[in-house]
Amino acid sequence: MPDVKIEKLIKRFGDVIAVAGIDITIPEGKIVTLLGPSGCGKTTTLRCVAGFEHADEGRIWIGDHIIFDSTEKISLSPQKRDMGMVFQSYAVWPHMTVYENIAFPLKIRKMSRGEVDQRVERAMNMVGIQALKNRLPSAVSGGQQQRVAFARAIVYDPTVLLLDEPLSNLDAKLRERMRFEILELQRKLGITTIYVTHDQEEAMVLSDEVMVMDNGLVIQSGNPEEIYFNPSNEFVADFIGKINFLVGTVHTLDEGMSVVNIQEEGLQGSMYTTRTDFPAGRRVLASVRPENIQIHTSKPDKEVNTWPARLERKNFLGGLFDMIVRVEDKELRCRTPFVVEADTGATVYIHIQPKDVLLIGMN
Repeated sequence: MPDVKIEKLIKRFGDVIAVAGIDITIPEGKIVTLLGPSGCGKTTTLRCVAGFEHADEGRIWIGDHIIFDSTEKISLSPQKRDMGMVFQSYAVWPHMTVYENIAFPLKIRKMSRGEVDQRVERAMNMVGIQALKNRLPSAVSGGQQQRVAFARAIVYDPTVLLLDEPLSNLDAKLRERMRFEILELQRKLGITTIYVTHDQEEAMVLSDEVMVMDNGLVIQSGNPEEIYFNPSNEFVADFIGKINFLVGTVHTLDEGMSVVNIQEEGLQGSMYTTRTDFPAGRRVLASVRPENIQIHTSKPDKEVNTWPARLERKNFLGGLFDMIVRVEDKELRCRTPFVVEADTGATVYIHIQPKDVLLIGMN
């Protein structure tokens, strides 16, 4: 399967720049997620790749084959781009059976009845809907309709698969199961895939590479671990998972450790971190994920990054406890799988290991 290259892509809607000149490559056989909030340009980018939106500037290649070039005025129609697409709404035709929906792309390509039957059967087997072939979409569930849309997208062996928030209409439990089914299908096909979502957990589970978008640009790209543990700026850190930010200034760097003077309204003190990316005097956000704040009911035998706190809120979420603690006059979000034997209003102690304090530069 070929890779997909996008160069200096720009798409405007009147005075609004939806895609602001992005340069990205989706490696051959990999699944890359465009992740970001509504209005960031991720779906518009996908639709430009598919040919459903006409970009104003830039180039798009599938392998060595150019499918869009604004300078050379090349713009292949969607049916000539050899891409399969699954839409957010599935877009299955209500008057056609499951078989007819899946067979439609083959029939417009004028394949023989025997080849159509063979390909449809194979596609239905891959997504597990063989028993539904004679049903209308109204007689199958949302999850089954989504499988129909997947089968239709892959039935003619496209070179690239495009997925536009395909799980957003499913309930939480089915959505979680379908993530792994999509990943298994993509690995089985080995097909180059672009996946669009605003769901951070989906992106973490599915992606070989995550591209975080905002204001029509890719702000940071990398594998899920890189994006989560080494966010390049406040936007990425805040969008990927939950996080606490503390404003401070790097005071000293010593023996592989930075000391940050916290200068939050309502919280002053020193925080130690193993991150040494910034020089002394640099303003930073000392950032801590909720799961990296340890809660103790008695003072731990640890000198650094330990503070007394008041437990303001404790909610049981099934597999973990979600809490708000107040350190001096600053509220922090904490999450732990361990039972905390303390009631709301009690004094507890928090501890943060230096390796778990991220530093993000401030302008």
